[in-house]
Parts: sequence; C-alpha cells; structure tokens
Amino acid sequence: MIPFLVGFSLIFKKREIIKPNWNDDPLTRRKPLPFIQFAAYIFVANGIATIISTAIRDHQLNGNGLVNMDFGIGMLIGTQLTPLWIKNK
Repeated sequence: MIPFLVGFSLIFKKREIIKPNWNDDPLTRRKPLPFIQFAAYIFVANGIATIISTAIRDHQLNGNGLVNMDFGIGMLIGTQLTPLWIKNK
C-alpha cells in the first residue's frame, strides 16, 4: 500500500493541481482534477437516477444508488480539498 501511495504522490508532482473550473477540459492530462470532478458528477447523477428509478419501480431504497452518490460526493469534496492540501505543503 505504501509504494502505491508514494507512486501516486509522484504522479501528482508532475501535474498541475488547481481548483477545477467549469471551463476546463476534463480530458487534459496535465490537470487531473477536472477529470475527477467530471467523474464525480457522473457518479452523483447515476446514484440519484438509480435511487429515483428504484423508488418508483420497486418502492424501496437501493443501496447501490446510495453508494454511487456517496462516492461521487466524496470525490467532489476531494477535488475541493486537494488544491488546499497541495498548496500547504
């Protein structure tokens, strides 16, 4: 696990870490955070759609939708906190 974290930090040192903006291209390799934000919005939207469709069809709450939505929200929080964390180092 530790070699993975060290390798992950080396990847971030070669990239430009700035707070994502709506005008940023999510597919650029120099800035990884816009892609992570884009994926987070996909997870949140997928989770909400799964919860609503399951509630309408089966009249129950779907755990997979909650997991997707929580994962996306966690990614969004991470994209907001990462530039602050990198700047303080």
